[in-house]
Amino acid sequence: MDIDPPSLWWLTVGALVAAELATGTFYLLLLALGATAGAIAASAGLDTQSQITTAAAVGGGAVVLWYLKQYDEAIAATQEAIRLDPNYAKAWLNQGGILRTQKKYAAALTAYDTALKLDPTNSDGWANRSALLWRLKRYPEALAAADKAIQFNPKSFQGWHNRGVVLIELGRYGEALIAYDRAVEINPKSAEALTGRGIALARLKKYTDAIAALQASLALNPNQPLAQETLKTTTQAQQKLLDAKKLDAKKPAKK
Repeated sequence: MDIDPPSLWWLTVGALVAAELATGTFYLLLLALGATAGAIAASAGLDTQSQITTAAAVGGGAVVLWYLKQYDEAIAATQEAIRLDPNYAKAWLNQGGILRTQKKYAAALTAYDTALKLDPTNSDGWANRSALLWRLKRYPEALAAADKAIQFNPKSFQGWHNRGVVLIELGRYGEALIAYDRAVEINPKSAEALTGRGIALARLKKYTDAIAALQASLALNPNQPLAQETLKTTTQAQQKLLDAKKLDAKKPAKK
């Protein structure tokens, strides 16, 4: 006997609630909430993909558990979402993020690659892949991924920021500054982007502008060891340059 979609969803809800009561596992309750939303969507006559998307959006278990640092449970939630719909790119993307947080970089990259095969124009997916490849010191690939993020969303803050980060590693400071300028334009309150901008300016020996950027960054977030150290070394470099100019000015002119 065939079971209609709403009934199938409700049976899933019952199974998940029973399992949650038996085990006390929180993510099962979140999945049950998502399945309830799927049942309602099915009763409203939405197609199968819309039902699954609604269930995933309402359940949101993986993201909540990730935020709560319950990583094993979060991975289990993404695996359950993938079991229900192997082509759900967002679940693969979330799984990659959780695995990256756990420093399981190879598995995270596999999850990101799967997500991007399913949704190749996902700017956030490319930005996340870029950040992971930077962590793995695969800088040319990281740059290519950041460029993809920008291609699919020219206002991708993370895409521009990641581009700046990678270009600093590659020693391409002028291009890095352009990327950070764009990131700051998109999000002027990003202390992280202002720090990157300050680093690029310092590497270009534009010390006054670098100090201004780093001070602005630390005003937004004082707890940044990298910005603090860079401000210190940049200020010292500027002072050495000023001292050298003073010495040159005191030297007698050549006849």
